Amino acid sequence: MLNSYSKDNLGAQNVQYNGFIDWFCGQHFCYSKSTIRSYTASILLYLESAQGMGKFSADTADKLKKKLEYGPTPKDRGDEKRTSSKKLKTVNEKDVHRLIAVFRNSGNAEGLFYANWLVFSALFFPRPNEWHGAKNIKCETDDGVIFFLKLPNSKNSNGRTFGPYRHLELKLTGGAISELELFIREYKRRASEHKTERHYHDQLRGMIKRICVKHKIKPFSPYALRGLGMATAKRSMDSLAVSYAAGHRSDRTKIENYPRTKRKGSDWLKPEMAFRVSEDQCNLVRVTGRVRSKKDKTLTVRHQGF
Repeated sequence: MLNSYSKDNLGAQNVQYNGFIDWFCGQHFCYSKSTIRSYTASILLYLESAQGMGKFSADTADKLKKKLEYGPTPKDRGDEKRTSSKKLKTVNEKDVHRLIAVFRNSGNAEGLFYANWLVFSALFFPRPNEWHGAKNIKCETDDGVIFFLKLPNSKNSNGRTFGPYRHLELKLTGGAISELELFIREYKRRASEHKTERHYHDQLRGMIKRICVKHKIKPFSPYALRGLGMATAKRSMDSLAVSYAAGHRSDRTKIENYPRTKRKGSDWLKPEMAFRVSEDQCNLVRVTGRVRSKKDKTLTVRHQGF
């Protein structure tokens, strides 16, 4: 494992604890569950030994151990890797709109939550697991109050994005911003009631399938909402802006892995009316997109958060 880490980091001789654990946690679909348990136990034993030798404080050790809780995703039972490039990213916009109407017409808070989840997931097209770390941010400026949607970049640990977070300046009305904030809060509450966030995603996926079948709507994956939002945004936004909003390191990713659309403008799905991406944020994608090789990690760009 240390040899693999050294190769991925240009032959690094001195292993940094924080960097090594970040690297290990980003090795998705590389090891089986049993191997991950064995490696995790070895790392924990090593950390305890290093702490006893006074190499770092107890607080630092606790932080490092906390990171290990979000270790790499194990290999699937089959030979096919379950990466985003293999996921179905297409869905008919009319089917999504019909499902939103079903939830809204239910007349209860449960239905409203699921309707908002569908709408906001298509508008801002985050990866499904990124809602757990989402946050609304209010900034006071000379020109007035500006609201941002802060989203974590879940691919940051393996160098496939430009930094740990992205910030989208909201163009929504005050009421819509409040509704978005309530949705994020409710999503986190519901997710916290499950053993893991992945278990919650599986439940959402199953619920969508059941409701779609019941109302004769073609079932789709929650990940398809990301593809729908990006395909729609491409029609009216700069490619670098769409890549930044999607958390992609390069604007080539959306071209190679996500569908194009020949549809005309949507009546309800308009990402360009929901958020704004600045020129500096576009330049961030332009710079990081130049370094795409896994071996060339000499350029590191840190995205400053709020």
